[in-house]
Amino acid sequence: MLTQNEAYSIGQNWIDKWNETHLTDYCSLYDDDAEELSSLANRLIRISNGHIKGKNILFCYWQLLRAIFPDNKYVLQHVNVHNDEVIVFFTMNGLNANAIAKLSLNDQGKIEKIIICHV
Repeated sequence: MLTQNEAYSIGQNWIDKWNETHLTDYCSLYDDDAEELSSLANRLIRISNGHIKGKNILFCYWQLLRAIFPDNKYVLQHVNVHNDEVIVFFTMNGLNANAIAKLSLNDQGKIEKIIICHV
């Protein structure tokens, strides 16, 4: 069972890794079969219906995001834990938007599923 402190650490690390220049470090947080369901992916890649699966494909998607929004950094607002899932509330300063991410972790502590709602 994740504690609030553990969840905060995971959420902060996720934010920090996104804000670094090397996507390979961010990618290391994810399981090889990770999947993302994202309202932003749905807007950018309509054929995906917002669902992207596999770390290699996610890496390409994240490269696209960085190319389209080069100044987009995440700013942590709050982290909660619910049923061993980490809920991260953050802002995306490059898009001037708020977002919520639910991170589901596997037994090795890697992200196996992430659901992000950009509002």
